[in-house]
Amino acid sequence: MADLAASVGAGEAAAAGDYPTLFASYVVRSAETLQRRLATGGAFSQEEFARQRSHALHVLTFALGPDDAWPAARDLLFILVEPMEQAGARRDWIPFLTRGIARSQALADRIAEAELSLCIGHLLRLTSDFDAAQQWLAAALHTFRALGDDAGAARTLNQLAYVDCLLHRPTPAQERAVAALDLLAEDAAERAMSYFVLGMVAGERWQWSEAETHHRAALAIRQQQGDARRTAWAQQNVGYTLQGQGRYAEAITYLTAASATLDGLGDAANAAIVRMNLARTYHLDGQLALALTTGLAAYQALHTVGDQLHLARLASNLGLTHLALGDADAALTAFQQSVSLFADLGSAAGRLNASSGVAMAYLARRDYAGAAAVLAPALDELALLDDVPGKAALLDAMRTSLATAQAALDA
Repeated sequence: MADLAASVGAGEAAAAGDYPTLFASYVVRSAETLQRRLATGGAFSQEEFARQRSHALHVLTFALGPDDAWPAARDLLFILVEPMEQAGARRDWIPFLTRGIARSQALADRIAEAELSLCIGHLLRLTSDFDAAQQWLAAALHTFRALGDDAGAARTLNQLAYVDCLLHRPTPAQERAVAALDLLAEDAAERAMSYFVLGMVAGERWQWSEAETHHRAALAIRQQQGDARRTAWAQQNVGYTLQGQGRYAEAITYLTAASATLDGLGDAANAAIVRMNLARTYHLDGQLALALTTGLAAYQALHTVGDQLHLARLASNLGLTHLALGDADAALTAFQQSVSLFADLGSAAGRLNASSGVAMAYLARRDYAGAAAVLAPALDELALLDDVPGKAALLDAMRTSLATAQAALDA
């Protein structure tokens, strides 16, 4: 009946020549119809969803204006957040979300304002824009707390904690994840994200058994949810902890299962991260040819979605594989790419670790002066840094490489 009333109203507007009213009515009805179709339409093929997504973006271009279109436009934004992220359209989607925040503020819809701020922070984290991500997440946390929304605050704390992990700040990451757990009900699915962060913190500290315990707790929650995508993410994380314990065959089993699931769901971005970890596991297990082909495929996919952080990590891994295969020139190129990417991200720890790889490649090429020129300043800088994962081992490796270079130069 509501649709019929809207149609009659539109017809009367057209008859009267009130085309602005007619257009506004069309926008509202289009947004409402599309929102219902996407919310209740079940699983779409990739081709069909691409068409629906294109239609949705066209509708949103106009629907993020009229006040009466806001409820449908808001729901469309929330429905499309995960598919747009999964499709790799992260930067393209942010302008629509920021327009949504402007509308939510104009209409005093503070819940939507907080949720959209959280969405933007999440997407910026995925594009490795960590400073901007933290600003949006802090704004979301402030609003959720003002609304007394503990569940929203917990989700935001977990996202902030994950950014802390990525920036090698394990102590605040742990504190925020624990604070999130304190806010969540015992049966809340979001607890899986808190356990994930605690697993990441333990892994950064090389406490692999503890990391496995946390990631298996997260996996159990995801499996109980029946969320195939997030279950695959959790499988990957368990695989990563098994890799850290030298249990390579088990790790490969978990990682290949996760990769197959994400491929089937069309989640190319996260499948590439899984393949990055799978390539590293193959390398550690001595399967160098598989490590190289798997890593190169992952690199292309990560480049497509603009995931700078994982690109930087993968470039270093590829450098190590090239070295192990005896290709010092390819290794040097990969390590130099990693140095550049980490420098762009402002990650001194990552840049110095990749610089150690550059020196290793120079040594393999018998360019001892080049190796010494990289290592001397890198060692001085590394000695002054805190919270560098595996700092002691990295210092030892760099000192050994420098000693080798200097001995060759003195000979």
